[in-house]
Amino acid sequence: MEPMDREFLPEPAGETPEAGPTTPAIAGHEASPEGGGPVRGSETSRSRRDLLRTATLFYAALMLVPLWWMAASEGPNPFYPEGFSWADTIGGFILGTLAALAVVALSGIVMSRTRWGRALTQAFARVLGPLSRLQVLWLALLSGVGEEMFFRGLLQPTLGLTITSVVFGLLHFVPRREMFPWTIFSIAAGFLLGWLYAFAGTLVAPIACHALVNGINLARIAGERRAGACG
Repeated sequence: MEPMDREFLPEPAGETPEAGPTTPAIAGHEASPEGGGPVRGSETSRSRRDLLRTATLFYAALMLVPLWWMAASEGPNPFYPEGFSWADTIGGFILGTLAALAVVALSGIVMSRTRWGRALTQAFARVLGPLSRLQVLWLALLSGVGEEMFFRGLLQPTLGLTITSVVFGLLHFVPRREMFPWTIFSIAAGFLLGWLYAFAGTLVAPIACHALVNGINLARIAGERRAGACG
């Protein structure tokens, strides 16, 4: 992950820094309105709330589109195109989990042992900021359910596996050099997730894979950020 800001060390009791133009700016803190010491984490907390609010609204929209399409066209349930089956549900969950563990193992090697992997991790750490375990879980579930309902549940039956996977990857494109590998990874992940959906016959498989990969990797990024802040 990218280098983190140093941890703010509180002033000893009875020593409050004077406000003024010489007071250094500290990342993640801001001066109090009264002119005293910095207000710890106010900007970070606000940006984190904005991120979570935006993500919730965005993924909620992704979920609503296929549901609306299913109702309007009287099409099949995207979760179970061939009808509900406990065997498909359990098998899809197991298959998705195994695929996720393989992806997580590979991404862990890339993140820790390659320069571009470390640069990508650092870029994500800057964008996401510090995340709690609950926030990581929420973002992982939102992205896993929302993106799979839209791409695999809605687009893949119409556009096919190849086009859907490429579109999925290209929509993860960020015009920054260190983020380019993420686009390539996303295209490959799109093919894997699409295959899981086609093979298992239920969205449970790609959702389980997608959410688990995002959850573990987001936790890694958050841990990397905390480690950098303490270093």
